Amino acid sequence: MYNFAKVKVKLGDKLIVGLGDSFTQGVGAYSDETYAKHHGKIDVHTSDRKLIKEQYQGSWVKQLCDNHMPDWLPVNLGHAGTGNRSAIKELYLNPSIELAKASEVIVIYMLSGLERFDFALRTQSEEHHFYSMWPNPQDPGSTNKKLWECYADQIYSEQFIATELLINLLDIQNYCRANNYKLIVTSAFDMRTTKDWMTQVYPRYMPFVKSYHDRVIEQFDWSQMFYPQGYTTIIELLSVLEGQGCEIAKGRWFPYYTSMSSPGTYITNCAHPTRQGNKVVAEELYNAIVERGYQ
Repeated sequence: MYNFAKVKVKLGDKLIVGLGDSFTQGVGAYSDETYAKHHGKIDVHTSDRKLIKEQYQGSWVKQLCDNHMPDWLPVNLGHAGTGNRSAIKELYLNPSIELAKASEVIVIYMLSGLERFDFALRTQSEEHHFYSMWPNPQDPGSTNKKLWECYADQIYSEQFIATELLINLLDIQNYCRANNYKLIVTSAFDMRTTKDWMTQVYPRYMPFVKSYHDRVIEQFDWSQMFYPQGYTTIIELLSVLEGQGCEIAKGRWFPYYTSMSSPGTYITNCAHPTRQGNKVVAEELYNAIVERGYQ
């Protein structure tokens, strides 16, 4: 995370705090001019500081404030490649922002892939706090193949990721309640983010009888989940607007969009929301804020 993504909160400021991965950071949210300079294709792993700054400027966090809530300050704690565990922890690891000075805070937690698992880096810096891994050692992004193999073989399961999701949801719920913050949770692209899915993952030994897992799941207030226009994920909504329909979101969206020679209107050829896509996300989130009486 780069310092220009952070802000210094003043006493009485009202904040929109965005938590999540590259969909929150704003990867892909470049201007048409920037895409033209790069011949329609920009590496999703770019380290160019100018490009990364433009990501934050085009993100839904910034556009939500600029276009709909100009009296609110955007605090974008999104970090490309992160998982859901570390996304929440950024609230603790950026003390220079001084969130406690704010008079009102709305936290928007945009969930990443459930298979991503984060743990603190062995060596900490101000900008980088966590290492995230997937249960796929063949992924070209794997920087520690043996670790990823161990995760895939010894740790990963659907019940594991369901429990991790629930713990993360309860963490952010408790954090927001303790600080009197408002909370909205939505999903960038993972469709396994519903109460129904979670309930089905755990075994049920007696039908129609509330199980231990049911009682654990019900600790989270599921009314805090936001499904844009009834879709489970952001990528479904944007795919419909892109003319591809929501079915592509079931495992086919990433290879489809990354095979395009240039960005679409709402989804880039690095499989992220374009600047226009982020504009749509910002509008949907604003509608949710208004409907819930958070403003």
